[in-house]
Amino acid sequence: MKGLFTIVSFAVCTALFAQEDVTIVASGDRKVESAYRITLSPRIVDTVVPTPMVEYPLLQLKFETEAELALISPASINTKEKLSQLYNSYIKIGVGTELMPLGEYYFDAKRSRKYL
Repeated sequence: MKGLFTIVSFAVCTALFAQEDVTIVASGDRKVESAYRITLSPRIVDTVVPTPMVEYPLLQLKFETEAELALISPASINTKEKLSQLYNSYIKIGVGTELMPLGEYYFDAKRSRKYL
């Protein structure tokens, strides 16, 4: 990071000291066109364009329909076991490696049937 800063500062200093004054002297013939004035005053051209009357033919909106009926097989229902009763608290107890006990107690942590 220090080397990058040194390189950038060296480049900036070199660019600043390398500039010289340059003077350009040239002669030119620049003509200015004479101004002219519009002699007409503005006016509003109001033209009314009539809207064309278009007639569309009547479309036949009623179509004859046919329906074919097919038999639907009856649905089967899979029943699930009911959830166990919900309690306001629960306890977790376990044993880890090298017989390290682990226990957790939650109070008023309500389970939800919708959310885990």
